[in-house]
Amino acid sequence: MKNYIYLTLLTFILISCKKKNVIPEVIDVRELHFASDRILQKTHKPFNIGLWFKIQGMYEGTESFSLTINGIEAKESKIPKSAGAVDKMILFDIPAINQAGEYKAIFKYKIGKSSFISEKTIRVVEDFSISKIWNNLSQAYTKGNPIFVYIYQTEGFWFHSPREIVLASNSVGGTQQGIGEYRSNFIIPSKPFKSNPLIAGLDGEYHVYYKGNQIEEIRVFFQEPPDDQKLDINLILNQMRNIYGPEVGYTGSQLFKSGDFDIQIHHEYFGFTQAIIRKVR
Repeated sequence: MKNYIYLTLLTFILISCKKKNVIPEVIDVRELHFASDRILQKTHKPFNIGLWFKIQGMYEGTESFSLTINGIEAKESKIPKSAGAVDKMILFDIPAINQAGEYKAIFKYKIGKSSFISEKTIRVVEDFSISKIWNNLSQAYTKGNPIFVYIYQTEGFWFHSPREIVLASNSVGGTQQGIGEYRSNFIIPSKPFKSNPLIAGLDGEYHVYYKGNQIEEIRVFFQEPPDDQKLDINLILNQMRNIYGPEVGYTGSQLFKSGDFDIQIHHEYFGFTQAIIRKVR
């Protein structure tokens, strides 16, 4: 009789453990990338946010998810994932936010009774002038955006982490942080991005260089070797003249001025065609 009781208790314990393992309350997320389509968003302009994550374990029930920002629930985008996508990848269309500031994007994911929640800060500015961008790229904020979702003209969307570009002379020193790749349509990029410019006239891969917690300079790499050879520098310079006026100096590079900032266009600086932005006034 005792053996029967022990066997019954053991069976009950095993069943209880099994149920607990199969249906945990919190989903085990092993890797999560919560990314926006640019480092800063502009008022009155819709944008995109993407989630890419991996989950561990077995869960039962119907899958559901939502993303809210500024009290508004976003809609899942109809843009498809790029070919070869794995794991969970979700893209949201975010309605325009009409006031500058910081906003919490809250993502909720659920399978049956199991769920997890993740948050991300989105910074919105009034315009993409150099001064507005410069003043909103604190090092803590840029470090909190290590990956971006890129949207292509015909190939869906994908997630990319900016590479680190260490200059041969390390003339800047300090630390650097990639803040994404931004391109309009006036220069044909090697990757056909959906038009998504940041600073007017400067299409390319953006990197911020810091000394301490202060920005020393922003560099925009238009292309990279060997793609640089396909780049029409005259097209870039003409676009700069249309936006910022004629050059104000030439010392191995074309110099343009915009308010408190200088923009130097270097044709082949350490193998890269690039723009260097410095606050000088």
